[in-house]
Order: sequence, then structure tokens, then C-alpha cells
Amino acid sequence: MMSFWQFLFIFVYLFNSAQCFDPLRRLLASIPRTPIQPNDDPGEPLFLTP
Repeated sequence: MMSFWQFLFIFVYLFNSAQCFDPLRRLLASIPRTPIQPNDDPGEPLFLTP
């Protein structure tokens, strides 16, 4: 059984070596990031459609 640090190292290594084919990076880039406004209510959903 691998330890947490070995798993983390392998994950980071594979993540860095898969820059040519990286669906996770494209998935993270496709998530809309709206800037946090000071008057936002924390109870509202994160992604609001206009």
C-alpha cells in the first residue's frame, strides 16, 4: 500500500508530464470563474445563469 506522499508525488509527476494531453487541465479551464463580489450572499449557488 502506497503512502499518501508517494501517491501525491506520482500524481504530480503524471500531471506535469501529461501537458500535451491533459483533459483535467482543460476541464479546470472550462469551469467559469466569476470574481467574488463583496455583496454576494454566501447562500446563493456558485454558478448563476444570467
